[in-house]
Amino acid sequence: MSRVRFCECPVWFWPENNSPHDVKEQVMAKRTVIELIDDLSGAAIPDGEGRTVTFALNGTSYELDLSDASNAKFEEALAPFIKAGRKISSSSVRAPRNRSTSEDLTAIREWAKRAGMQVSDRGRVSAAIREAYDAAH
Repeated sequence: MSRVRFCECPVWFWPENNSPHDVKEQVMAKRTVIELIDDLSGAAIPDGEGRTVTFALNGTSYELDLSDASNAKFEEALAPFIKAGRKISSSSVRAPRNRSTSEDLTAIREWAKRAGMQVSDRGRVSAAIREAYDAAH
């Protein structure tokens, strides 16, 4: 997890032509400064530099905020493993969802009724009926 430093610096300013002693006209603004910290070295990452790296190992995803130098070390350390590995798309990692259109469900229900199976006119079609329909077609 990234460590982020917060620095709240009150900034006082007075509307034009008013004295700092006129308390009714004083306005205070709050300025929050967020400083991104390199997760490996603990050093501050300058604005516009570094990156957030996401990777996964054994089914668990991780995220690191790294300076450019730490990112180069990270990529160098992983280079032999990346070279030997196979690239997969994120869609192949997820299990496919079995979604049927209303036309599919209508056809399954009609087939099940003709086959003498008990099936409702609305709602979910059981997995057993879907499997039997798939096997028959």
